[in-house]
Amino acid sequence: MARSVRDLALLMDAVAGPDPMDATSLDLPPRFQEALEGPLSSSASGWCGRPSPGIAPG
Repeated sequence: MARSVRDLALLMDAVAGPDPMDATSLDLPPRFQEALEGPLSSSASGWCGRPSPGIAPG
């Protein structure tokens, strides 16, 4: 999907945002790139080597 978190933030800023056809959509601009400018709070990421039962690999 992207080569870096910054690339993903750029993508999310482009596709996220208010939708005039969706009554539940908030009228706020996306700010994913802006979130990368400050210090990061504690975060975690993970990787699962085996898929969950019932989920095909690939």
